This record gives sequence, C-alpha cells and structure tokens, in this order.
Amino acid sequence: DAVHEILNNYHDDMHHMYNGMNLYSPEEYLAHENYSLGYRHKGNFVCESEVTYIRPGWAKNWMNEWMTVVNTEKYPQTIRVETC
Repeated sequence: DAVHEILNNYHDDMHHMYNGMNLYSPEEYLAHENYSLGYRHKGNFVCESEVTYIRPGWAKNWMNEWMTVVNTEKYPQTIRVETC
C-alpha cells in the first residue's frame, strides 16, 4: 500500500507532527461561536440532530484547496458530523 510505504519512509517526521497536534484536549479546540450543543435564546435547541462520525480521505485546507488526509489505524482522523 502506497500510503503505508510513505508513512514508513517519513515515520519520524509523521510521529513528531502527530504528537504535536495532540498537545490540547478536544475541548480546547472547540469554536464556541460554532458550538452546536448551545441553546437558542429561548432555551431550546434549534432542532433535534443525528450525530455520526466519519473518517475523511479528503479535506480542504485554509486556502480552499483539496488535500489528501492521512487516515490510517496508526494516525486516525475522525470528524463529528451533526445533521438536523
């Protein structure tokens, strides 16, 4: 598998980068102005929602360009998706 071969070739760099991403708890990454569990001003949720978790293969970067996401058992990437 090409992805595993690349990860093996750059193991030390990947390990250093991946560990650097995990310096903060998930709560510290939350953007509270975009936090879907918050109440509306009348004390109710906007809608009932279904929560799923996905493991992406592609994502857009800060320049709106599509990039491949390294998503393996050793380096898992998971996104919480909440749909009304």
